[in-house]
Amino acid sequence: MSDRKGLAALCDETGKIIEIICNDLAIPINRHENLIKMIDHADRVKFERFFAATLSHDAAFDWEIHVLVNDQPLTLHFGAAHVDQQIIVIAAESRKYLVRLSEQIANDTGISLSRLRQVLQETTRQINARTEQDRHLYDELSRLNNQLATTQRMLIKSNVQLSRVNQELRALYDSLPVGVFSLDEHGQLVQANALYFTLAGVDASQHWLERVNVEDKARLQAAWRRAITEALPFENQFQQNEPGKSPRYLSIKTLPLQNERGELNGFVGVMEDISVRLRAEEQMREIERQNAVRKLTGGLAHHLNNIMLVILGSAEQLLDELSPTDTAYESAKMNMRATERAASLVRRLKIFSGIAIIEANAIGVNETLISLKERIDQVLPKTCKLVLDLQATGATIKADSSVFEESIIELIINANQAMNGQGVISLCDYIEADACHEDRRWVIIQIEDSGCGMDEITLKRVREPFFSTREIGQGIGLGLSLVDGFARASGGILEIESELNRGTCVKLKLPLADSREGVPGEIMT
Repeated sequence: MSDRKGLAALCDETGKIIEIICNDLAIPINRHENLIKMIDHADRVKFERFFAATLSHDAAFDWEIHVLVNDQPLTLHFGAAHVDQQIIVIAAESRKYLVRLSEQIANDTGISLSRLRQVLQETTRQINARTEQDRHLYDELSRLNNQLATTQRMLIKSNVQLSRVNQELRALYDSLPVGVFSLDEHGQLVQANALYFTLAGVDASQHWLERVNVEDKARLQAAWRRAITEALPFENQFQQNEPGKSPRYLSIKTLPLQNERGELNGFVGVMEDISVRLRAEEQMREIERQNAVRKLTGGLAHHLNNIMLVILGSAEQLLDELSPTDTAYESAKMNMRATERAASLVRRLKIFSGIAIIEANAIGVNETLISLKERIDQVLPKTCKLVLDLQATGATIKADSSVFEESIIELIINANQAMNGQGVISLCDYIEADACHEDRRWVIIQIEDSGCGMDEITLKRVREPFFSTREIGQGIGLGLSLVDGFARASGGILEIESELNRGTCVKLKLPLADSREGVPGEIMT
């Protein structure tokens, strides 16, 4: 019995050992002791069921039960046969050794074990049948495992493709020119792209309403509560103000999501910065309005000009016919001067509307400004000083000299009145390269004051003819409209920057016609 690998014992129906046939595993168990002594405590209930099954069915086989060897659990395969009120119990380390040990015990023992042989033979047959079933089961499991491996490889490949698609979608999601987001049924954020957080000015824990301008918040909160309560689409515009930055205008649109029962499931929406669009629309409206004003002014100037020609012709004829000694001569001269003044106003209207014919002559900018200063100093109050800083040495422009001089005078008069005749008016010029055309340069004539300045509304309308901030009788509002019309007719630009209570800076940009500057010089007066 050298190839035994286990334990064989003969015991009574209570489990008390009558004889130990073999104990190759050195299990600490002796004659007259109960077999349950060697069983691990965790498996003693299972051993009792094994023993009861042997008594009930005369045999039991291939039960895995843990025994204790040197206080260490060891898994053994148990088999047993009930013969003549005695039970033979066999345990081995594997099913193979259990079968082999059973056959050897049946052949070698001197006890009459014919019943045991029958039981063990049947047990062996069942074990072999079970082994064949296990083999078929193993084959089936191997086939299923191969299918599972193939499926797993397909899933890995699909996951890689899905991951790439998700990355592409996320990249597209984050590159959209609008903020995209989704909300739950309570209006709380679920997910959003990066631009949403930038536009809304919030993080994931904050609601977009938290950064809405105070003037818009109450209106938006009421509309948003109604959209959530009634599961309605939501569309609105609002303003955000940040210190030191221009106001930002945003639009938000959301659509409700419903499940198959018609219950609100959440919202999807977009947020967009519409500041540029609104400003462009405002600029377009302003251009259309200015064009309409110019067209109206041009039509009015044309009709007034026709009337003034008749009046002026009649006044000249009357003066020719009267002698200086006539009592009506002075009245006729006053009529002539008033008519010429009216004709000058009509000419200003025509220049603004762009229908006047302006004769372009070469004008030396610095020379003209120095000459004008001498004339202007005579009319400015002593409390107001005009300071020149002329750096456009040798600069020449092509323009109507009389209108150019008249425009500069109008700008200085406006600056003086803005300061109530007290302070310093800065008049400077310099040459500036065109940012878009390398071969084009500008002469910038800049007039700056520290007067009362203008608000945004006034600044938008200040170029209009007949618009004036002065009291009635102190001005008719044709000064800046003349300068604006002159700048456009000369191919230039009139730029006005002003801040209320901080002063105004006017830049008259005219194309440089010729230059004799050499090295830029400087004239200080």
